[in-house]
Amino acid sequence: MISNLKDKLSMLSYGNVNTKQGNTVDRAAQREKTALELGAACIKNEYGSFILKRNRLNLSENPLFIPSEDVWRKLGCKDISKVMFFDTETSGLSSGCFAFLVGIAYIDNGYAVTEQLFLDDLDDEEAMLYYLWDNYKEYTVVTYNGRSFDIPLINNRLILNSVTRERFGLDNIDLLRYTRIIWSGVFNDCSLSNIEGKVLGFHRKNDIPGSEIPLAYQDFLKNKNVSAIKRILNHNFSDVLNMIQIMNVVGEIMFSDNGKRTFIEAYSIGRYFFNRKSYVTSKGYFNEAYSLSCLNKGDKSDIIREMALKYLVLLHKKENEDQSVRKLCLEIIKRKECDPFACVEIAKIYEHKDKNYILALKYSSDALKSTFFTKKTGYTYKDILHRIKRLQSKLKVEDK
Repeated sequence: MISNLKDKLSMLSYGNVNTKQGNTVDRAAQREKTALELGAACIKNEYGSFILKRNRLNLSENPLFIPSEDVWRKLGCKDISKVMFFDTETSGLSSGCFAFLVGIAYIDNGYAVTEQLFLDDLDDEEAMLYYLWDNYKEYTVVTYNGRSFDIPLINNRLILNSVTRERFGLDNIDLLRYTRIIWSGVFNDCSLSNIEGKVLGFHRKNDIPGSEIPLAYQDFLKNKNVSAIKRILNHNFSDVLNMIQIMNVVGEIMFSDNGKRTFIEAYSIGRYFFNRKSYVTSKGYFNEAYSLSCLNKGDKSDIIREMALKYLVLLHKKENEDQSVRKLCLEIIKRKECDPFACVEIAKIYEHKDKNYILALKYSSDALKSTFFTKKTGYTYKDILHRIKRLQSKLKVEDK
């Protein structure tokens, strides 16, 4: 029943492509010819056959792919020898699409090894998926946006093809998450190709656009022309290999004390750890962001300096370090007179800790002069006005 349904769906998706044309001998001969043209090999198992292209890069000649083992572990890799970089090329983006090419990269005895599993015949999807599951089910899967696309897609196809109901890629790391943490404040676009260009300095040549890949594969199924498939393989090869470099760079920026972070990167990572309630860690990054921003000039460095100071106020406040809070607030006010956040925070100390209602009223009144009122800061004009009225009432009681 499933096989018939899959055949019908394939026919709907790919027009008049006949996946059963010719006898088994003809299909095997065509596969051998295609594999030869692609510089690949035919792989056969109990479920069928598919094409596998394997490459090995000597790490001594390609040092950019040498894993930074310490930061990989901090990113969540338990066993460096069982980490795979994973990407798929698919027949489309709809719910009924499938992966016709699975790209894998891993480190093995001084080499960066890539494997590309190519589905040259729709009837053999089960064979390709079984190979993937059987060889890599215990690996940590590193992807770029794969947590929301590639991994769920593969799991759906594993179930549909009755390979397994166990989940592939349960232990996974999505690099897109980390590139957004670090660089969303720097780049408008955190796509893989943009990070490759802006961060790695890698620019693809003669690359096939992703939007053309499904049609190129459909053309291959009809005409067995491998010219576009070669370009797709190169595209996928760059995807999985460059993820190794991105993993190294992301890990070094996130966790190393090598002084290579920019003030924006340090601030962004500080926010990440602050939101995860890792306050001690976040404080170090905000201090670094503040120090680095002081060495730079420009509107962006001014904004980061101010925001880093405000986060530091909140962190010192959590530790009841009133003198540090006071000092930081005065630093903010020095740079931005009547800043409502700093004025209110220092007013709180004078009101609740020092019981100095006059100075508390003075700073609250200064805050009211500001034109920077937003709900995001937590201090609206109405909030500050209410504070002033309360302080005025306290002073009247004191006078009596």
